[in-house]
Amino acid sequence: MFRSRELARDPSLMSSRRKAYESFMSGLFRRFKGSAGQIAQEARNALTNGGTFSDQLVRVVDQQVTQPGTQAAMNQAQMAYKAGTIRGADLVKAAGIKITGSLGPLPPNPAVLAAIQESNIAAWEGITDDMAKRIKASIISSSLKGESIYYTARHIREQVEISRKYSITMARTETMRAYNAAAEEQFRKYNVPMVEWLTAYDERTCEKCIPLNGKQYPIDDHPDCPLHARCRCILLPVVPEVPEEK
Repeated sequence: MFRSRELARDPSLMSSRRKAYESFMSGLFRRFKGSAGQIAQEARNALTNGGTFSDQLVRVVDQQVTQPGTQAAMNQAQMAYKAGTIRGADLVKAAGIKITGSLGPLPPNPAVLAAIQESNIAAWEGITDDMAKRIKASIISSSLKGESIYYTARHIREQVEISRKYSITMARTETMRAYNAAAEEQFRKYNVPMVEWLTAYDERTCEKCIPLNGKQYPIDDHPDCPLHARCRCILLPVVPEVPEEK
């Protein structure tokens, strides 16, 4: 089971859910790009009239990107945590450990889920806050250079694209963080003493994760999983074999 072809490329079986989340977050930035011309014009008008555009820019970013993305981040964290909880219990069962009362996974920890959601939201808001600051700086720089609205808008779109790419990395990484946290929680509840690293193998596999594949660690002393941004690896429960009595 653990070495199936399906698991080789997508050990967590979360690929389709990750992609849907990435697509939604990416779409927020793509749509926001469409406002670049209007934002550039309004900012230029404000500067020309001796006013400020910062507060308005922050509001637009918040309404069009931050708020809908925050709700999506909370929902994704909950979904990934639930998936990790179910998958973790399945892996425990496959490892030969009896699942309590055949009822499936043990109840998740609300405190852990809340912490994961906070982490997702913090990562997301960090991306959008940084984008707003970079857009502001690019508008001011463009205005000082005497550039046209066309070029100011282009600079804005460039900054939005940078943040869009960051959002994809965030979506992939935080989804796997939630999944792995939930799965490991199941391992601990069933007193699993060891875990084994399972690397996702395909053309994107990195040099950091390849040598970890198959290595076993005490459950309280293993490398962070995910190991790095966009990491798709997972941990498997390991139960030491009990020697047969002679």
